[in-house]
Amino acid sequence: MIDRPVRIGLQLQPQHMDYATIRRTASEAEDLGLDVLFNWDQILALPRPAE
Repeated sequence: MIDRPVRIGLQLQPQHMDYATIRRTASEAEDLGLDVLFNWDQILALPRPAE
């Protein structure tokens, strides 16, 4: 068995976030010890549910 540390990642789905929220989320995750942050790279955002 190979002894490797567990790495924690987070994927953001920014279609419903503004830039300030993305930055704040990334900063808070880094403060908590996050190893890697992924951003959704889709060109087209998903539609919001009907209200």
